[in-house]
Amino acid sequence: MKIALLYPPSDKHLLKLRLVAGGAELDVAADTPEDTLRAVTGADAILGKRRLAEVLPRFDHEGLRWVQTQTAGVEEFLPLLKDERTLLTSARGLYDTDVADHAVALWLSISRGLVGARDRQREQRWERPPHLTAPRTALVLGLGGIGAGIAKRVAACGLRVRGMRRRGPGLDTIDGVTTVVGQDGWRELLEMTGALFLALPLTRETEKIIGPRELKRLPPGAVIVNVARGGLLDEDALVAALREGKLGGAGLDTFATEPLPKESPLWTLPNVLVSPHLGNVFGPGTQPWEALFEQNLARFVRGEALANLVDRKRGY
Repeated sequence: MKIALLYPPSDKHLLKLRLVAGGAELDVAADTPEDTLRAVTGADAILGKRRLAEVLPRFDHEGLRWVQTQTAGVEEFLPLLKDERTLLTSARGLYDTDVADHAVALWLSISRGLVGARDRQREQRWERPPHLTAPRTALVLGLGGIGAGIAKRVAACGLRVRGMRRRGPGLDTIDGVTTVVGQDGWRELLEMTGALFLALPLTRETEKIIGPRELKRLPPGAVIVNVARGGLLDEDALVAALREGKLGGAGLDTFATEPLPKESPLWTLPNVLVSPHLGNVFGPGTQPWEALFEQNLARFVRGEALANLVDRKRGY
């Protein structure tokens, strides 16, 4: 059995992988297209995502039984896996707390005027403009781990929180959420939404779910925060809405194209906070996904069910 590792493992992590892999070959790929292609060719399993989307179309997937990514979103890999029998697992749930914290930080930075305050600080200008006036209500699109975490945090800030999830309302409750709706009806809530949080997976159904029509329905001063996937938001429509001056601002941790192109107006709009995918950035030391990789590899070797298995039809 051959396991390709598309990331640089720490010595401690590699030792644990070797212990659970038994006699399987662990092939650590260097960060080049050629060596990555060499490592994945003939592999039974692939751990990691570095250059994965680049090499998936370039080799025969025969024998490839499992791919494990370090990301919660897997939309870029799904269409590239040639054999539907190849299992795909994600890092869903590992970053919920950090990304939810980051989403609320983005919202507060804009709604409390901290972005403008930092700009004025550089120029040593002592000014005290009024804060945004928008309804004290939030709408969270997507109530998985991240969305539920956002809801709990903004409710603690005193906002009334409504949420949308694919399966709609149920008997279960979510901390801080007063109303749960399904895929139909959430747009009716936009008129009274002062803070709109995007926490959905990117699928065919959710691509550009926020466009010109939805942006026009938001009240003056509303703030949009996207910590999920850039493709959820029509960026051209957002730029136009921000330039019109109706919206309060946008806190964006993810973009349709990453890195964000230098020519993008989002860089220079005064009421936009560009956060280059910082929600799940961690310092040196153990990475949060290492334990998941070790546990899932042990399950794979033993022929057991894998954690965080992606539903190909749903896309997450």
